[in-house]
Amino acid sequence: MTTNPTPQAAPKAPPKPDLDVLERLVWVMADYPTVNADMLRRLEIEEGMKFRETSQGRTYAKAGRLEVGARGSRDLAATNWGNAARRLLRQEGRAV
Repeated sequence: MTTNPTPQAAPKAPPKPDLDVLERLVWVMADYPTVNADMLRRLEIEEGMKFRETSQGRTYAKAGRLEVGARGSRDLAATNWGNAARRLLRQEGRAV
C-alpha cells in the first residue's frame, strides 16, 4: 500500500526591507567620510542597528529588516550593509 506524503508548506519569504528606514540610515552614513567609531555608535545606539558576530568570524549588521554580513569587523559589516541598502533603494527607484 502506498502512502501519500504530507505536503510540506513552502518556506516563508524573508520580510521585505523597510525602505524608509534604509533611506534614512543611508543618509546618516553619508554624513561621515569613512566608517568610524562615532558613526558605528550612532547607528547602533541612536538608529537601532544591531550587530552580531558568529564563531566563524563573520559579523552581521541588521537594520530596517535588511541583514548583511562580512568576514571581519563591524566596519566591514556596516559598509556592506550601506552598499546593499543603496542597491535596494536604486532598484526601487529611490536613488540616494
